[in-house]
Amino acid sequence: MDIPINEPEKELARQEPIAIVEQPWSRDAVIAVESTEKVDEPALQAAVNEPKEEVVVNVAGSDKAEKIDKEESTKAESVASKEPEKEETEAKAESSVNSKSPTREDSPHEQPYEPVIAPDLASRPPIHKPLPLDKYRYDAPYPDTKGVARNLAYAKIIQESFSSPISEFTAASQYVFDHLVSGPQNDEISAAFEGIAIVEMEHLEMLGELILELGALPFYKGDWRNKFWQGNFVKYNTNLRTMILCAISDEKKAISQYEKSIKMIKDPKINKLLERIILDEEVHIEIFKELLRKL
Repeated sequence: MDIPINEPEKELARQEPIAIVEQPWSRDAVIAVESTEKVDEPALQAAVNEPKEEVVVNVAGSDKAEKIDKEESTKAESVASKEPEKEETEAKAESSVNSKSPTREDSPHEQPYEPVIAPDLASRPPIHKPLPLDKYRYDAPYPDTKGVARNLAYAKIIQESFSSPISEFTAASQYVFDHLVSGPQNDEISAAFEGIAIVEMEHLEMLGELILELGALPFYKGDWRNKFWQGNFVKYNTNLRTMILCAISDEKKAISQYEKSIKMIKDPKINKLLERIILDEEVHIEIFKELLRKL
C-alpha cells in the first residue's frame, strides 16, 4: 500500500499503537516513506530522452533565405532598442514606490506589534540574572538510567510525561510564559516561575534521554494518537492568583501521572528516576502554596 508523501502520520495512526514506537521516525525512515511515491518511470524516461523539436525552413532559393535572415535581424534590433526604455520605466516606478511613505495597507507586516495582554504589562523589567536552582529542587541526586534494556512499551509510557498536555514540556512552556507575564507585577513570583521552569527543562532532558535508551525517539507529541504538542496546552492567564492555582493543580496531575507510570513499569532503574522527579514536583507545590499565601 502506497503512503502519500504528505500523510505519513495518518498512515501510522491506522497501524497498531506499538507500531508507532517500533518504527520511530528518523531521517532514513522519512526518506523511505518519500521513496514510495508512484513514478511512471517509462513516461519519465521518454520525456527525458525526447529530442528537442527542430524548426526547418525550406527555402527554394538563396534570395529568400537572405530575406528571412534580414527580417530576423531587424526584429532582434527592435527588441534590443526597447530594452533600455523598459529598464528606465521600471527604475522610475521603483523610485516612486520607495519614495512613498508606507501605510497600513501597503506594509501590514511592518506595523507595530500589539500585545494581547493589558497595557500595564507591556513594559517589563530586565530579565532576571541566572538563579541558584537548589531551592527549586529536592536535595538528592538523580538516579542514573544508563544501560536500561530496550523496551518500546515503556517508552510509550514515559512519552506521556515527556510531551503530553500534562508533561514536562508543557510545564516548562507554561512556567516560562508565567515568568514573563508576572514579571512586571511581582518579582518574587516571576523568579519562582523562572527557576521551576528550568528544573522542569532538566526533567524534560532526563526523560528524553530515557526514551532514547528505551529505543524510541522523543518526539513532541501530545499523545500517541498522532497529535503533536500544541500551544493551547498552555494556560494564558495574566492574573497572579489564577496562575499559581493552575500551577498547583498541574503539579498534582503530573505527580499522579508519574505514580501511574511507576505501577506499569517494572524496571527499578526507571522507577527510581520517576520517584526522584516526583520529589521535585512536591517541592514546587510547596513553593506555589507559599507564594499564594503571600498574595
